[in-house]
Amino acid sequence: MGLLKLLVHPLVLSTLAFLMIAIILAGLRVLTLIPPRRGPPRERARDEPGRILIVLGSGGHTAEMLAMINKVTDILNVSIDHRTYVVSSGDAFSANKAKKFELDMAVRAELEKREKEMVEALREAMEENGTPLVPAQVLRKREARSAVSTQKHSNADFTSSYSIATLPRARHVHQSIFTAPFTAMYCLIATLRLLAERPYPDIILTNGPGTAVIVVLASILLRFFNFRGANDRSKMRTVYVESFARVNTLSLSGRLLLLLVDRFLVQWKQLEGCGGGKGEYKGVLV
Repeated sequence: MGLLKLLVHPLVLSTLAFLMIAIILAGLRVLTLIPPRRGPPRERARDEPGRILIVLGSGGHTAEMLAMINKVTDILNVSIDHRTYVVSSGDAFSANKAKKFELDMAVRAELEKREKEMVEALREAMEENGTPLVPAQVLRKREARSAVSTQKHSNADFTSSYSIATLPRARHVHQSIFTAPFTAMYCLIATLRLLAERPYPDIILTNGPGTAVIVVLASILLRFFNFRGANDRSKMRTVYVESFARVNTLSLSGRLLLLLVDRFLVQWKQLEGCGGGKGEYKGVLV
């Protein structure tokens, strides 16, 4: 009887009503952020350079991600001018793999540039001398210019095109389930700080490591509160790529993020249309 009197007290009733309204409004706000179950969002124009944040995980997650980055950005129809790789603390393997990936891309770009310069030198020589033989002085100029460019690449850390950010682990191996929520919260706070830095990433790309769930949730929180216009400017659009190893069923991370991310890509035809039509099959990406 005393409990009933407490529940019908005006102050308690008003508090409960306020909480119910707040929960309903928060739920409606979240629904405006969660993308529709059918059809991907509008693609960006190819000539709009953007920033991408790539979540790496230990072992196979990193290898798959680095193998598919270029294919995925082509599917998304975006031109990337800066990449931020997110690794967990203590994961030197993924950080080193990202650095090697960037170095290889820089070397390939330099070789393509030198090849174009050689072709241009050949064209100039043919126009001037009417012969396919390239004058030695022209070649020397081209080689000297390329050597200077190559030296710049070899001495630099390519910070103008990429960066590596380290986050605390959401959960350590063999960690107790009683302490895991605290480390997950610590990881969430660190992720919020990372994502809140300007300029915001246009795209957040992940393929399923444990940290990915925290990163996606952090982006939803910032868009929920429209922190510094994060939602109005269409930033932090999330893209999840299911692992190549998942042929008929989704991974745990995939099931958790299926309804939260903006685009959900799968690599097997059997998974196309999963999540009420949200799963997009674009072929094998690795």
